[in-house]
Amino acid sequence: MSNILINLFHPNYTGSRGNKILAETVQNLPSVTFRHVDTQCSNFTFDVAREQELLEKYPVIIVQHPVMWYNMPPLMKAWYDQVFQYGWAYPADKSKLAGKTLQLVVTTGASEDAYKTTGAYAYTISETFRPQQQTASLCGMQFAPIFAVYGVRPIEIGGVSDKELEKQAKLYVKLVQKYSKKKKCL
Repeated sequence: MSNILINLFHPNYTGSRGNKILAETVQNLPSVTFRHVDTQCSNFTFDVAREQELLEKYPVIIVQHPVMWYNMPPLMKAWYDQVFQYGWAYPADKSKLAGKTLQLVVTTGASEDAYKTTGAYAYTISETFRPQQQTASLCGMQFAPIFAVYGVRPIEIGGVSDKELEKQAKLYVKLVQKYSKKKKCL
């Protein structure tokens, strides 16, 4: 039985390099329930009760997505807005998510150097996703260090090699396997 829910948010999965290889590497692991959330809604509207029921079942929730304009994809924002409701997700003392782990897995087009305080973007990837950290805190969740794969753009314009992506995918598998040792579904 799986104990890890991976929700992939990607507006152009078929055209993806990084998220596609990451997803294909972990989606069939025995400890994982993998979902392309983009296929689970209509016109940015979710079945909130179903989404909440899924989140309640898993002790580890991994949210995988590309970084888009230093943020999450729009559909992911809509998901948070609709699903993480007052009285269910927060405050922490009433949260159905309290004690669960929230793990972000992100891909960026820019290099890791760009996400340094001295880099082109002047903020680390952790600082970029501070709102996600605060969301986890508000809900009583443990926010795990972000797993980021940098430089995922076409190779012909300086993107990382396929070999590097495969290396990162293997590291992602190890991360998921680490979580598979946590308690099983509730």
